Amino acid sequence: MAIDVSTLNQLSTTDIEQATALATQLLSEKFPNIDTKRGVISELIIGVDAILHAAQLANLELERKSHSLYAIGQTPALADDDIVNDVLSNYRMSRRTSAAAAGAITIVLSQKLVTTIPKGFGFAANGVTYTADATYVARPNTENVKATTDRLLTQIATDRYAFTINVTAGTAGSAGNVTNGTSFSPLSSITSIISVKAAETFTSGIDAQTNADLIAMLNQGIATRAWSNRSSIPGMIRNADSAQFTVVTSAFATIQDMSIVGHGDAEMQRDQHTLFPVSTGGRCDLYLRTDQYRKTVKATKSATLIQRTADGGSWQMTFAKTDFPGFYEISKIVLQNEVTESLQGYTIKEDLRGVDLTGTGYIPDITSSLEGVYSKYQTATIRFEDTDTAFADTDVGTKTQNYDITVEMMSLVPEVQDFLSDRRVRSPGADILVKAAIPCDVSLGFSTQRNNTTEVIDFSAIKTALAAHVNTRGFSTSIYAGSLAGVVAALLPANIEISAIDMVGRIRKPDGAVQYITDNNVLTIPETLTAYTSGRTTAFFLDENSIEITDLTSTALLV
Repeated sequence: MAIDVSTLNQLSTTDIEQATALATQLLSEKFPNIDTKRGVISELIIGVDAILHAAQLANLELERKSHSLYAIGQTPALADDDIVNDVLSNYRMSRRTSAAAAGAITIVLSQKLVTTIPKGFGFAANGVTYTADATYVARPNTENVKATTDRLLTQIATDRYAFTINVTAGTAGSAGNVTNGTSFSPLSSITSIISVKAAETFTSGIDAQTNADLIAMLNQGIATRAWSNRSSIPGMIRNADSAQFTVVTSAFATIQDMSIVGHGDAEMQRDQHTLFPVSTGGRCDLYLRTDQYRKTVKATKSATLIQRTADGGSWQMTFAKTDFPGFYEISKIVLQNEVTESLQGYTIKEDLRGVDLTGTGYIPDITSSLEGVYSKYQTATIRFEDTDTAFADTDVGTKTQNYDITVEMMSLVPEVQDFLSDRRVRSPGADILVKAAIPCDVSLGFSTQRNNTTEVIDFSAIKTALAAHVNTRGFSTSIYAGSLAGVVAALLPANIEISAIDMVGRIRKPDGAVQYITDNNVLTIPETLTAYTSGRTTAFFLDENSIEITDLTSTALLV
C-alpha cells in the first residue's frame, strides 16, 4: 500500500501557502522577535516545513478518500487502489486484473519455402506489439509436419502460400484486441513475405478494473447473489465459483453486459404459452454480450449436394446445437483450403433455424424455433450455391464435400445457460433462457477537413476510440452522432474539422430478417416485438474495419 505524495511538485500552491501562513503564525507567537518575513528562517525553516506539512495533509486527505465509499465515488482516481481493494472486499468484490490479448495470425508468402518464426518474434498492429508464442516452422509437405508447432504451408492462390501461428500482445489490456483481418507488420524481415493478418478476432485482452469501475458495480457486490433482480443476477453470474460449478470459467468475471427480459416486458412472449394470449409470468430471457467484439470462428464443415442449379449446384450443411451454440450467422463459405482475401464466398440461399430440446437436465420452455434462436438449443440448416464444383446428375443427394466456413457468434452462451439451469442456482419460480444479444453491426463514414495544416492525424487511434465508444454502450437504444463527433474531436489536431457522420446499422433479427437503419444524427433500434427486437435485446457492434474516413485538404486562408 502506498498512501504517499509521489512528488512535491503535485502539491497545490494554495495548500503550501496555507501551511506557510500557519507555520509563520505559530513561530511568531512562540518567538515574537524573530523575523519570519525573509532570510534563513523564512526560506529554510518555515518554507521547508510548510511544504512537508502540505504533503502530510495531502497524504491524510488521500487516505480519507480511500476509506470512504462516498469519497471513492466522488474522486475515484485519487483513492489508493490497495485501500479500495480492502474496502470493497467487505462487499465480496475483488479487482479484475488485466489480461493480454492473444489469437492467431495468418502469414502469406510468395514462395513455398520452409519458414521459421522464432519464439518472441515481433509483429505490430494498431500501435501494439505482439510476439510469437512458440517457435513455429512452416513446412511445404504434410509428411514433414510432425511437431505441434509445425505448420503446413497451404497454397491459397497462384504464388500465394499461407500458414497460421499464435501470438500474444506484449501489453495487457483491451488495446490488444483486434478484429478479424487486421493487418500486422513484422518487426524483422521474413523471406517472401506478402502479408500478415489476424486470422480471427482477438477478444481476450482485458483492462484492469479502475476504482470507478468497481464503484459502478458496487450494487452487484452488495446485492444477494441469486436470481432475484437486475442487480443481483449479474453479480451472481460474474462471481460464480468455478470450484463449485464445473461449467464456470474465469471468463464469467469479464462478461461485458447482460439484459434481462421478464414479466411485464413487451419482448417477453414465452410466458404466453397458455390458451389465452396473456402473460402469466414465470419466464425470463437473459440476453448476453460477452465481449466488445463478436467471436469469429473458422472451421471446416461437410456439405451434401442436394440439387442442380442454373449456375452450379445447391449444397446443404447442417449444424447441431453443440457445433457453434447460439451462433449468429455463417459469414463466408469457400472450398476447403481456398480461403483468400479476394474470395467473397458462396451465396447463401437459405438459413433455416430450428431447436433441439433433447438431452438430460433442465430444458427451458421453448415451443417454437423462433424462441430458441441464438440460444444453446439452436440448430441450423444452411443451403448455398457452389458455382465451381463439377458433378454428375447421379451425384445429387450423395456427393459430399468439405468447405471452409467463417462463423460469427457470441461466446459463453451454453456455459451461462448450464450454470443458470443448475438446480442449486435456478429460481424455483422462473424459467430461464439465455440468448446471445441480437446483433446490430454498425458502419461509420465521415471526412476530415484540413485548414492550412499538415499535422498528422492518427486515424488508427480514432477508429479504435470510436469502436470502444460504441462497443461499451451495453444494451442501448440509440447511438448519437454528436457523441461520436466528440470522440473524434478529442483526437484531432487544431485546425482540423469533421463532416457529419453517416451511420448505418445492420440488424440480424432472430427470424432471419435483416434490417438496415441509417441516419447522420441518431441511430435508433426499431422495435419488432414479433422478433423480440428492441433496445433491451439488441447490442451495437462496431468493427474498426467498418469505419471509413476521408481526409480532405482546404487551401483557404485562415482569418
